[in-house]
Amino acid sequence: MDRRKQVIDPRLKTALVDFSQESRRKANVQVRKSAKITDGTYYLNVDASGMSGIVNLVDNKTKKEVGVTNFDGNMLNRGRELSIRALRLLFTSKGTDVKNGDYQNGTSLIPELQNAELHFIQGDNKLISLPLTDLQRFNQVDFRSLITNALVKSQEEFQIQLEFPKGVSVPAATATKLNLLRIEFRLAEKKS
Repeated sequence: MDRRKQVIDPRLKTALVDFSQESRRKANVQVRKSAKITDGTYYLNVDASGMSGIVNLVDNKTKKEVGVTNFDGNMLNRGRELSIRALRLLFTSKGTDVKNGDYQNGTSLIPELQNAELHFIQGDNKLISLPLTDLQRFNQVDFRSLITNALVKSQEEFQIQLEFPKGVSVPAATATKLNLLRIEFRLAEKKS
């Protein structure tokens, strides 16, 4: 048996590397052409009046409705993924329902909401878990950036929850006052 070292012509080696790089470049171009990535904001307007304990804000019956939410259920269709990069929380007690609330950053959260937490859960993973005071900014264009992007996968149910301290409940609505929250998720959405 001949155990001599096999020598590859350097020109052939360079050609193989060039071919390999060109193949990868074409594959990457093809992936980019087949996947559409858009920048956007998903939002959820809720009346927090009377809430306590753990409250699920979206479920499989949640329907996309302008002025209420642009979430459509609690699961993304096949080929869709969301990468949440930042969040913002707006609060108001001005408005007769979630569709016409005067959502502002300048309005402080009431104490019952200040100690609540927002959770975005998919499967066994808490993608986001933050106190509401961490999300409220007092500048209209300021979002709270996430250290790592929260990736929401397709075809797997997710939950968006508010969790209140034990024994605490948001005051009930009155004829002249509601406790309205708007939660905004800045994200990139991939559709393939």
